[in-house]
Amino acid sequence: MGRVNVITGAGRRSQCTGTLVGSRHVLTAAHCLFNTARGTWAHPTSIHFVAGYAKGEFKAHSLAASYVKSEEFEVTTPLQPAMASRDWAIIELAEPIDLKPIRVQSVNEGDVASSGIVRAGYRGDRAHVLTVQQDCSVRPVSTPAALLLHTCSSVSGESGSALLRVGRRGEPEIVGILVASSKHESAPPSLAVPSSTFADAVKTALSR
Repeated sequence: MGRVNVITGAGRRSQCTGTLVGSRHVLTAAHCLFNTARGTWAHPTSIHFVAGYAKGEFKAHSLAASYVKSEEFEVTTPLQPAMASRDWAIIELAEPIDLKPIRVQSVNEGDVASSGIVRAGYRGDRAHVLTVQQDCSVRPVSTPAALLLHTCSSVSGESGSALLRVGRRGEPEIVGILVASSKHESAPPSLAVPSSTFADAVKTALSR
């Protein structure tokens, strides 16, 4: 886990959360890489991934060399369900990071556990420490778009953070990424993109 810092102007930056999925690849939400002040996508050199960040200390860091996202994704305000389901990005780092990555596990709706999901992110109001939420419940939906509704809370800065479950080998694996808060009173508080949406793109990126 780490912070994804994006320079948005002179003396200004935005912050999200990203997860190392390969020595040179970080998974996050696509909207994190959009400069809303300028209405343009961030240049890779303005993106900085800081792994294991905690109170000014970190385990490793690298600028981005490039990134890929869904060609169909567009930033909308508010974020529409159809766009939320495409809100993922894979950052390729300029330098490799020698830390163990977390595996992306492509899961279908019926394969996602209804509870026991863990999520960790860098909240905007606690930006210097990683906040962990455990035992969140998840409910997959297919309409109006393929999304995961989950009970992990969502605060600015935590977008792009991974939803994790314990895999068959006893190690964490990614089943989704947080993209937004749900605005529907009857739905759990947050929306996530299911891993089945971006698993192939991650596989392609790692094979290069």
